[in-house]
Amino acid sequence: MAGKYNKNIEIQLMRIISIALVVMAHQASLRTNIHPHFGESLGAVLRPWLGVDIFFVISGYFMGYMVLGKSKPNMELAEKVSFSLDFFRKRFLRLFPAAFFWITVTLTAGLISSDRGLWGDQTSLFYKWLTSIFYIRNFENAVSPSPLALQLHFVS
Repeated sequence: MAGKYNKNIEIQLMRIISIALVVMAHQASLRTNIHPHFGESLGAVLRPWLGVDIFFVISGYFMGYMVLGKSKPNMELAEKVSFSLDFFRKRFLRLFPAAFFWITVTLTAGLISSDRGLWGDQTSLFYKWLTSIFYIRNFENAVSPSPLALQLHFVS
């Protein structure tokens, strides 16, 4: 049964490692009363923020594999451009509805909450929602940091 799907085991192992690193990077509960700096010590050794980088590499590999694997070597430039645009259009239509849903859930939670220290004022919350919809939130966060953004301060 395992040979039927022909999965690349090395890629699957990289995915497992990157998932574990991302979970560690987001896991504030690693700091316990027994050892309050456990998460920082672990972060200094494992570099959990590299999990996202690994995901980007895996994603780029698969996207390149799909685009190059499905295109024909003798395709004209116009056909290659059309093929690539169609590929990215399909990815956008598959991913955007879920992203829009969760971005809107976060906006709604912020509007309902009375904790302005966490969520900020309604104008900046809407601005953060809007920049998230257009996939420029990381650039906006560099100018106007938010308590909701992941702040990693591990010892190097």
